Amino acid sequence: MLLGLAVIPSIAQRWGSLRSPQPTERNHCVRDIDIRKLKEVINILLDHVIDMGVDSLPLEQSFYWKIHDDEKYAMSGTPDLVVGDLFDDLDFVEGVLLDKDNVVSYTLTEVAPILTYVGEVAFSKLGSKGG
Repeated sequence: MLLGLAVIPSIAQRWGSLRSPQPTERNHCVRDIDIRKLKEVINILLDHVIDMGVDSLPLEQSFYWKIHDDEKYAMSGTPDLVVGDLFDDLDFVEGVLLDKDNVVSYTLTEVAPILTYVGEVAFSKLGSKGG
C-alpha cells in the first residue's frame, strides 16, 4: 500500500456521500419552506434586476412546457407535458392588484413561470454586466 492510499475513499464513494438523498416511497426528504425567507429572497432578486436598470421586459414568448399538477411530483413514471401560457399567467397575476380582497394562494403557480421567464431574459440582457 503506497502511502496508505487504500484508506482514502474513491471519488465515487465520496460523491455518493455528498449527493442529496434520493426520495423514495420509504425515504422521504422533508424540508420546511420558510415563506418569509422566500419572500425576502425573491424581493432581493427582483431589486437586483431593477437596480441593474431593468424595470420591465418584453414578453416575447407566450407558450411554455409544463407538467400537470398531479404528475409533477410523482417520480414513478414519465409525465405528460402540457402547454402553459405566460400571457394568461400574467393576466391572472395582475388580477391580484385589481382585487386584493379575493387573493388565492394558487395564483403563485402562475407567478412561478413568469419568474422563470424574467430570470432567463434578465440574465441574457444583464449577463455582460454580471447578471
